[in-house]
Amino acid sequence: MYVPAEYQMKDQQQMIQFIRKHSFGVLFSQQNGLPHGTHLPFLIETGADGDLFLVSHMSRANPQWRSIDSQVLTVFSGPHAYVSPTWYEQKGFVPTWDYMAVHVYGEFMHVDDAEGLRTIMEQTITYYESGMDEPWDGQIPDHIYHRLIQGVMGFKIKITDMQAQWKLHQDHSPERRNNVIRHLKKTGEPDALKIAEAIKAANPDNV
Repeated sequence: MYVPAEYQMKDQQQMIQFIRKHSFGVLFSQQNGLPHGTHLPFLIETGADGDLFLVSHMSRANPQWRSIDSQVLTVFSGPHAYVSPTWYEQKGFVPTWDYMAVHVYGEFMHVDDAEGLRTIMEQTITYYESGMDEPWDGQIPDHIYHRLIQGVMGFKIKITDMQAQWKLHQDHSPERRNNVIRHLKKTGEPDALKIAEAIKAANPDNV
């Protein structure tokens, strides 16, 4: 991913937290010169030797998993917002977009044994149900489970590189950033409000 120096986020723990918060990503691969992409929920875990892994599953009917040799890209997107040049204190600028994103590169590995697949499904359910008022316990009759699981392919991605871009007006003056924050808040849009907070967090010299 092209990331200008002023927008680089190199803190691995912040990237991991970002992935956990924005865990519905897009898995990209390529076959015969054609790109493939699938939107999927992901977990991120640390292996016994300290390696990081993305963990997910997809439908066996999806042809993408059959065509993956090894290297894949997974993209996680966070809040984003349009920024109008009319919000600046002077003319001579053009519109832009502030956003946060993490790109994860890694080696794709199938998990199709019964025990491994069950573990992935149970971990996924536990993770996403944990925030519910009345979490589902995941209990379904065995005959239904076995029928459903036959249609699913589990996988892990051994992470080889993570790149993050926090484009949050770091290359502008505190005065201009504060103008942008004020106008973002005025829109009332959820993503704009999140970007306003992110700009403040990324630029501690703001008032």
